[in-house]
Amino acid sequence: NIDEKKTELNVNPRIFHSIVGISTEATELLEALDLNGNKMDNINIGEEFGDIDWYKAIGIDEIDIDWDSILLSVIEKLKKRYPEKFNSNEANNRNLDDERKILNKMEDN
Repeated sequence: NIDEKKTELNVNPRIFHSIVGISTEATELLEALDLNGNKMDNINIGEEFGDIDWYKAIGIDEIDIDWDSILLSVIEKLKKRYPEKFNSNEANNRNLDDERKILNKMEDN
């Protein structure tokens, strides 16, 4: 007879479902990536992207932030970080405080 300890997570179940679902689907998406140069299964890749969107929709619905606000804030953040185009220096030396100020605008919309 094994004495089992029950662990209870104090986490919103819809957020948990969303994040674990996205993680699982992202792993499946990585598995669909063919590193041997063979023709990739674009139907499978499309399905995994769709599954990720499903789990994103659950999470976004639960946090009650408008999807358009999320996208616009992320675009603004990336334009500030990479005014010309992506480069490793700006990716590694970004100002997280400035980026957070931009992202906080999501709640205002």
